[in-house]
Amino acid sequence: MNPFDAEKTKAVWDRVLATQEKAASVNAEGIKNTCHTMPEHQPAADSIQAEEIRDLIQDERTDACTYFALAKCAGGQNGACLQRIGKEELCHAKRLSTVYYVLTGQRACVCPEPTKPVTCLTVSLREQYQKEVDGVQQYLEFARRDSSYQNLFYQLADEEQMHSQRILCMLQEML
Repeated sequence: MNPFDAEKTKAVWDRVLATQEKAASVNAEGIKNTCHTMPEHQPAADSIQAEEIRDLIQDERTDACTYFALAKCAGGQNGACLQRIGKEELCHAKRLSTVYYVLTGQRACVCPEPTKPVTCLTVSLREQYQKEVDGVQQYLEFARRDSSYQNLFYQLADEEQMHSQRILCMLQEML
């Protein structure tokens, strides 16, 4: 399955969630459970909102696509490194998708934005470096705002910092 195909992803999640709901409503003996549903999550005024998480997911998926395109242009060891960064960005999106699901009870159906064509590898790497540095600051801000997911946001900030350092090293080699 192509994870970037929104319709197919939605169809899979609809089947999974429907199966889970059926399993939760009937126990092993076929007797309906009388469990109460959880109350709606009421976020605190300073906590992270679902829309912000959805925006982060979209940014991470878009970054992943950009890194995959840059990897094709770079080739060699730098291409392999950019490919790894792209895969890590997809992992970030997956982790954030889990937070979105916990907050809303719905899966995040987010498609990446189209990537700009790579005309100059060093210019594109410079832009990605700045995005990674900005991402570190954004995740640190979210970690300070919401203690529920503080560890996750600190981990994501650390990983974004590592990405920026890898890109900086690539730029140093190229220039």
